[in-house]
Amino acid sequence: MCNVSNPQISVIIPIYKAEEHLSRCIDSILNQNFVNFELVLVDDGSPDGSGAICDEYALHDERIKVVHQKNGGVTSARSVGVNTSTGEYITFVDADDSLPHNALTLFYAATENGLYDIVVGKYDVNTHFQGNILTVREYQKNCIFGDVVPPAPWAKLFERSLFTAETFNIPREITKGEDMLMNIRLAFQNQKSVRLLDEVVYNYVPLPSGCMSNFLESQGYEANYHFFLLASIPTEKQKDFVQEMIETRLNGLKLISLQRPEEVIRRTAYKQQLLDDIKNLKRPLQHLDKLVLYGQSCFSFKLYFFITRVKNKLCRLFQL
Repeated sequence: MCNVSNPQISVIIPIYKAEEHLSRCIDSILNQNFVNFELVLVDDGSPDGSGAICDEYALHDERIKVVHQKNGGVTSARSVGVNTSTGEYITFVDADDSLPHNALTLFYAATENGLYDIVVGKYDVNTHFQGNILTVREYQKNCIFGDVVPPAPWAKLFERSLFTAETFNIPREITKGEDMLMNIRLAFQNQKSVRLLDEVVYNYVPLPSGCMSNFLESQGYEANYHFFLLASIPTEKQKDFVQEMIETRLNGLKLISLQRPEEVIRRTAYKQQLLDDIKNLKRPLQHLDKLVLYGQSCFSFKLYFFITRVKNKLCRLFQL
């Protein structure tokens, strides 16, 4: 039976322009085979019917809390959700996604009565974790740069004491990568090994390709983002994660090269600092690394990506 005043898990959904999929998302949570949870719906000033949908559900289920706020962005909505919640553990769900019916049961069982403060599950049946435990340091490294832990906030369960005033202290102009900053800050609050669940706990619906089309990649944004990434890591520990921070910055430049090669070839203080860090670490450079760091023409990028596409097609054709 649900203990409304003392739930074991708080499920938080930030909501903005989500009326098309919101009912499916909410229903998937209310239909969990886990009982003792609360659902916090944060209407982030949505101009459509999302707020009314939230209120209607709350009328019929005492497990639901609804917050209506002026639009402040997804980070603000998550922060309000955490502050409104009372659960022992917290998990986030995007309004256009859903949960398998046993997700909360799997999550809570994996905490093993407080042995783990972070549990990470799968959102893709075709991926598999190697092992079921990450050390504190391994998890921190993966949150900064790695292929084990997804950078999104969902498919994870967090013990509520990990959240501090700094967790969501992210400027609104950080519109790409804010999820990663939140994960990094929680990772450095955590002092316990992290449990990996080799089971799907989240049904992810990929966003249409146009949803980020208004975002303009730039070295200026990457420099600003790196400032907040660095600030998310305790000063005394930053030297332990130089490699991961280099990889993250290189990836940022590679993304710029896909959209705006004319931007990535600019000589900037940000790129020069990255070059200096790479030289100090004596990190070997791959071909695309050299292009984004030393390239001087847009044509070289177009040629590289054309050759890469042809190579990939040939590999698939001949199963190489």
